[in-house]
Amino acid sequence: MTIDSPPRPLAAWPGLDVAPSGARAAVSAVVARRLFAAAIRRLPVSVVVQSPDGHRQVLGLGGPVMTVRQPDEFFARLGRHGLIGFGEAYLTEAWDADDVAGFLAVLAADLP
Repeated sequence: MTIDSPPRPLAAWPGLDVAPSGARAAVSAVVARRLFAAAIRRLPVSVVVQSPDGHRQVLGLGGPVMTVRQPDEFFARLGRHGLIGFGEAYLTEAWDADDVAGFLAVLAADLP
């Protein structure tokens, strides 16, 4: 069963309407992309990274699915702000998951 939810209003989270930018954010995004891909490749999840040109990259070993819809924003936020950026990217809908709790549970179980 799928429940359509309304878009998350950015007005509810001031400051999230602008993604990190500049040279520092660009370098951080490249590093975050590589570290994220390396971590996900060994976990029982699937991450679909959709590029603006339509290319799709699938990472992970299968399981709960996360879809990165705005990879430039996602990796810039992740690179500049770590876990806070991961949460911010969810709020701005740079990524989403059908089973957010299931996906996050796999990530949380791997933290130790």
